[in-house]
Amino acid sequence: MIWGIGRAGTVWVAHRAAYRLHEMTFTGDTIRTVELGSPIPRADVGREQAEFEPVLAALDVSPEGWLWVRREPKDGDDEGVSIWDLLDNCSRYRGVVTIPWQVRAMHIGAAGEVHAVVVGTLGVSHVLRLQLESRTGDAVTVETCRF
Repeated sequence: MIWGIGRAGTVWVAHRAAYRLHEMTFTGDTIRTVELGSPIPRADVGREQAEFEPVLAALDVSPEGWLWVRREPKDGDDEGVSIWDLLDNCSRYRGVVTIPWQVRAMHIGAAGEVHAVVVGTLGVSHVLRLQLESRTGDAVTVETCRF
């Protein structure tokens, strides 16, 4: 199980073996569920009985309500790369964020600002400050949802 604190007194939770994310109140009421794609049955039932790839490794929520979902590396993947799926506050899939280093700790700030402790190719840890922008250069904002 992975989880992250949402906006306005909610929490996002997901079982690591299924790409289903649930926004819930702290009393346990489900507000919405987001599921990406159709679960693909797996012939080999390893890695926590995963229903399909990718297996989820972490979940974080920005102050704007954007979801950062980190994928667990698959066998044969480069262990030094961190891959995140990004969904906006309306649960629309926005794309993939790839950090070419292994992330040890990460903090998602306001307006798409990210601070991460990463381990470089020589095994030395350092802090990165990244700024997420749209393709047009716009900063991350709270989107208007139609649900």
